[in-house]
Amino acid sequence: MALEPDTTRYWFEVVEVGLEFTPARENWRKLMQDVVTRFPGHGTLFEEKKS
Repeated sequence: MALEPDTTRYWFEVVEVGLEFTPARENWRKLMQDVVTRFPGHGTLFEEKKS
């Protein structure tokens, strides 16, 4: 099964928000370096890149 690119990016960010301050979050952030934010205000990597 494949998802549309926008759907995939959305779920990538849902996972990061759910990881919060766990050690796995840093690894996730490395894997997701080129994705755009859908959850402003949560301090995700996507927001940091926009600044």
